[in-house]
Amino acid sequence: MRGLLLLLAVCLGLSKAGAQSPEEKVFQAKQAELQTKIRGVLALEEDRVRQDRCAHTVSGSNMEFQNCISNEFKRTDHDYTTLVLTLGAYLRLQEPGTPPVKPGRLSFDEAETGWQTYRAQICDAVYQTYGLGTAGPGAFVDCKVKVTQSHMKELVATLGVLSR
Repeated sequence: MRGLLLLLAVCLGLSKAGAQSPEEKVFQAKQAELQTKIRGVLALEEDRVRQDRCAHTVSGSNMEFQNCISNEFKRTDHDYTTLVLTLGAYLRLQEPGTPPVKPGRLSFDEAETGWQTYRAQICDAVYQTYGLGTAGPGAFVDCKVKVTQSHMKELVATLGVLSR
């Protein structure tokens, strides 16, 4: 009988230990919401990469390609901004029971500021390979699209936010 009571007490203790507090439920719901948004942004960009929306301009003029790729960059840059803001919100989530952290800039924010400088410089290097040619401006913007899309995937993989 004593063994049965001990077993019952242990089982009841484990079921209570496995129960989530309301704060934990809110935290996990917010995590899931942000992860869904991150997946959505990545899916949009992956779809756009597959469609190669400026492929039709290959036989056209440099200006036609430049206009098309500029529109693509606006969409990619918007998605990048959405992703960075969402990742920032995810990284700022406070797990229940942890000491509060003073709001402010994270290392992530500083890294993204530096990355934007890198993107401008690497794409400027691509532009310079064209000299004063008319294909240079389109190549510059195309570089920004490709580097940004690659970085978006890299960010999510490096931070591991979809695997938690």
